[in-house]
Amino acid sequence: MSSDKENDKRKRDGSIGDHDDFPSPKRVQYDEMRKQMRALQGQMQHLVNLHFQRDEDTQSTAEEQEEPPLSDILDLGKHKAEVNAKKKSVGIVFARSDEKKDTEDEKIVKVQMPNFDKLNYDFMIKQSAVEVVNSASQALTIAYTAIESTSREYRLLLSKLMSLIEETLIYEVSDEHQDLIIAVRLDVNSKKKILNDLLIYMDYVQRMVEAASVVSNSAGMENLAMTLCERMDDALKHKDREIRDNNLLEKEYNNLQEKCVTERQDNNL
Repeated sequence: MSSDKENDKRKRDGSIGDHDDFPSPKRVQYDEMRKQMRALQGQMQHLVNLHFQRDEDTQSTAEEQEEPPLSDILDLGKHKAEVNAKKKSVGIVFARSDEKKDTEDEKIVKVQMPNFDKLNYDFMIKQSAVEVVNSASQALTIAYTAIESTSREYRLLLSKLMSLIEETLIYEVSDEHQDLIIAVRLDVNSKKKILNDLLIYMDYVQRMVEAASVVSNSAGMENLAMTLCERMDDALKHKDREIRDNNLLEKEYNNLQEKCVTERQDNNL
């Protein structure tokens, strides 16, 4: 009974067929699966052996090499951190540059319209009056400065001539001294001519200043006209003072010349 049960079980499992001489298909499939499993187990065992052998080789190689010092490891980490920081900073700079460029491209150009209040006749008349007053003031300053400087030089030359003439009344002078007197007298006459031309120019400047003051007053700028007239009065006072000083020195020169002529006449007698 037990053998019959075992045979029935083997038939259900497919381990045997209806005839023991010919194996069943399940038996053949089972045998092939067992062969494949053995082959896979062999391959797995081979891979495990290779893995353990590789770990042993790596461990032995690491033991042979010297472990780097801790300072080198820290320096290497610091260097990597600096490189990463530079890369990040460069990226930020490029991002800002592109953003600025986009902002500049998006700027709106505002067109400034001209001020039409400056295009009326009243404004242009006042502007031209200011320019006339400035020109007159500049001409007045130049004329007065030239008269003052030339008058000073004229008086110096005239004083030098008077000194040379006085020496002729005291001493017996040479011909060179007489020639020097003639040369200085020519310089005095030349400087006197320049001074007279400047005084004539000053008269024309005075007329220009008077006209400019009238123009500025007509344009509604009374303060500017008053200031220009005050400058003109001050310049005329200084001009009159220079002329008065020149006339006083010329009067002394004429008296000296008269004295020299009188003494020569007495000597001839």
